[in-house]
Amino acid sequence: MAVTPSAKRGEARRAASPPSHIKREVIGVVLIALSLLTLLSLVSFVPYELKSAAAASPSGRNMVGLVGDFFGLTLFSLIGGAAYLFPVLLGLMGIRCFTQSDLSIRLRNAGASLAALLFLSGLLHLEITAVPTLSSGFIYRGMAGGLFGRVLAEGLRTYFASTGAHILIMAGLLISLLFTTPISLSEIALKLPVWGRAVFAQVRGWIPERSVVEPAPESPKKATRK
Repeated sequence: MAVTPSAKRGEARRAASPPSHIKREVIGVVLIALSLLTLLSLVSFVPYELKSAAAASPSGRNMVGLVGDFFGLTLFSLIGGAAYLFPVLLGLMGIRCFTQSDLSIRLRNAGASLAALLFLSGLLHLEITAVPTLSSGFIYRGMAGGLFGRVLAEGLRTYFASTGAHILIMAGLLISLLFTTPISLSEIALKLPVWGRAVFAQVRGWIPERSVVEPAPESPKKATRK
């Protein structure tokens, strides 16, 4: 049976295309690099530095430069303190690219990661008043969860009051983390007593033992002569 030219071109394209694992590993490397850049941008973020960088010789303190200032400003404005979870989730997704071959699993992890960021931003809006930073203290008063966290938290608080909003946001955050990270609440509950005993034994090892001082033997009293 003769081979048609279109079949030959298809075989040539398949032979020239790189294996699927190389594509996944390239994506994993890119995600891990982005997670490191984002983390450095957040920990060295200084508010209003992006506006003052228009000078001739910018003396920014952000370790990733102007791009880092833009990353930090965007993430803190949108999701507030939950931005610190973003590079962690990016790194986990990058690591999963080296271990998982199913694209649907990675897409599910990405969706769950976005949901976790949203629920965490809502929780931070309910619990704290500002975004904590390492270099500038607390910034963006009243926007601890950013724009998305404020919309979510205030919307739930309108219909479910503060207690209901806390319950729904905590449940959503736990469910999102269960899909994002390879953790099991039942396994954690079973391991908690073991971890508690290990920590207690470690703490007891740090406490020096008290040395018991034995009383000196009393010398026998000489009989007094009458």
